[in-house]
Amino acid sequence: MNKLPRLFLLCLVLIGIASSIAYLESTKPEIAEIFTPTVVTVGSPYQEFQSPSGFVNSEPFQLADVVGKKVILLDFWTYSCINCQRTTPYLNAWNEAYADDGLLIVGIHSPEFELEKVLEIVEAAVNEEGITYPVVLDNEKGIWNAYGNRYWPRKYLIDLNGNVVYDLIGEGSYEETENKIREVLGITDEMSTPQNTIETDFSKVTSPETYFGSNRASNLAFATIEPLGLNNDVAYAVGEWEQGEESILATLEGTSILYTYTAKNVYMVASGMNTLKNPSTVEVEVWLDGEYLKTITIGAETLYPLIEGTDYGTHTLKLIPKTPGLELFTFTFG
Repeated sequence: MNKLPRLFLLCLVLIGIASSIAYLESTKPEIAEIFTPTVVTVGSPYQEFQSPSGFVNSEPFQLADVVGKKVILLDFWTYSCINCQRTTPYLNAWNEAYADDGLLIVGIHSPEFELEKVLEIVEAAVNEEGITYPVVLDNEKGIWNAYGNRYWPRKYLIDLNGNVVYDLIGEGSYEETENKIREVLGITDEMSTPQNTIETDFSKVTSPETYFGSNRASNLAFATIEPLGLNNDVAYAVGEWEQGEESILATLEGTSILYTYTAKNVYMVASGMNTLKNPSTVEVEVWLDGEYLKTITIGAETLYPLIEGTDYGTHTLKLIPKTPGLELFTFTFG
C-alpha cells in the first residue's frame, strides 16, 4: 500500500485531535479567585478598620491611633440582636469601671439587615442602650471580614502590643471576660456592678432563631388556612404573605403567624409597612396558648419583645395583624 495516503490520514487524525483539545480547553470554566477572610483569634495581631461607614460617639479614628496607648475591647454587635442587647449592660459597666485605667471599648456595628445601616437609626439605638463608648459602622462588613467573624456578639481583647489575647463568641462568660480585662490592665480592686442585666438559661431554650426572608429562611411554612396540627419550632405564615430577601410582608387582611416554641421569652425583629413599602404602624394582637395576651404597635424596624415569661416551657404563640403591613424578619428566643 502506498505510504503517502497513510501519512495523509495520520496528519488528518492528529489535526482533529489537536482541534478537539483546543475546543475543550476553550470551553472550560474559569476558576474564580477564592476569597478567604482573615481569621483572627488569640495570638493574632489586630486588624485595622476596613471601609468604616461612620462613627458614633467619636470622631473618625484608626486602631493604629490607640494601639500601645490603650487596651482595646472590640465588640461586634447589631442593634436588633437580643443576644447583643443582653451583653450591653456588662459593656457599659466595664466602660464606666475601667476607661480611666486604660480600657477603650469599641463597638463594631455590623448590620444583619439593610435598615440597620442607617446612621440615624444606629445613633438612636446607641442612645437608648446608654452606650457612651465609640461605635464604628461596619456597613460593608469590611471589619467583620478582616477578623473572619461570623457571630453576633463577638469580643476581641487587644493588648498594648496590638495582639489579641482573648476571643469570646456569643454572650455569657462575663466574669471570665472581666477578669481577663483586669489582668491585662493590671487592675486588682473590686469588680464592676452591671445594671439591668437579663439572665438566660440556654440549656432550657431549645427553639432556634427563625428567619423569614428567602436569603436565610428557616423553619418556615406557608399555609392558606390555619393548620390543624402544629409542629414544634416551625413558623406557620397563614394567609397572604409576600416573601422578600430579608423578610415577609402581610399584604392582605386575615393573616397570622403561629409558632410552638420552647423557651421563656420570645422576641421578633419587625417593622410596620404599608403595601407601598412606606413606613407605617401596625397593631398586632399577641395570643399565647389560645388566649389573648396583649396588642402591640409595630413601627420602626427593631427588636420587639413578644413574650416575657416567668418560667421556661413549651407554648404556642399566635400573632394577628389588625391591618396589612406587618413585616417580619426573625423570631429569637431566650
